[in-house]
Amino acid sequence: MKVLNFLSRHFALFALPLIMSSGLSSTAQAQDQKAETQNAPVTIEASDFLEWDQNKGLYLAEGDAIAVQRDMRISADRLEAQYDPEQAGREINLMTATGNVYFIDGDNTATGARLVYDLVSSTYSVFGKNAKVTSPRGIMTATKKIVYDESNPAKGKINGIGKANYTADDGRVISGDEIIAFTNEAGDLQTLDAIGNAYVRTVDNQTATGDKVNYDFNTSIAIVTGNVELIEGQNVMRGSRAEVDLDSGVSRLLSDGQGGRVTGIMVQ
Repeated sequence: MKVLNFLSRHFALFALPLIMSSGLSSTAQAQDQKAETQNAPVTIEASDFLEWDQNKGLYLAEGDAIAVQRDMRISADRLEAQYDPEQAGREINLMTATGNVYFIDGDNTATGARLVYDLVSSTYSVFGKNAKVTSPRGIMTATKKIVYDESNPAKGKINGIGKANYTADDGRVISGDEIIAFTNEAGDLQTLDAIGNAYVRTVDNQTATGDKVNYDFNTSIAIVTGNVELIEGQNVMRGSRAEVDLDSGVSRLLSDGQGGRVTGIMVQ
């Protein structure tokens, strides 16, 4: 087996020609960026050792490992970069980071116990009970994993699983057992669904709970359905569906239309 080992107590470095995905703001920019980075090198460094297994198509870095390409940077205790050894170009198709992961992709950052970056599908997944993805507009956390899918530059998808929580930069909060959100070409969130034990909180601390929350970022309207409760201080209203305007603070509670009634407890 042909294995190339780099052993050092100091940092060891090598650069590789790769095709990598980097957070893009539009379809045209995505195409231009991919063309520009077609032959851009990735620098990988580590404090313990670097290993290159040419038979398996695997680069391994351990000990404060770092991989950098343009505005993409991954740091972790251990890094693995894989490519197809049957192809002459050695184009990396998968990167796995383990232990104290910190990932920078343009304006977004991700942290967790483990990161899997699929360069072919432009998708990365961050795992761990403290998984977190931070963007200029807000923060998403989850206790199992967060998947960021950029395979369609016109409609990116973010999926948080396990007590997922999204906190916007203005203090609005939406949470649930699972969150599914979609972005536009500019990377701005457009819609967000919180599913299971769903919760939404406005900036003035009005809250709504239910089985599901659908939030439209363009209208700032949250639709809450299933066992809905609207809570403000000691006041509680219950129904089957609520429409919450997070800009105006106005909430509207509706019945199920099948004989169920809307109820409220108002404390003077």
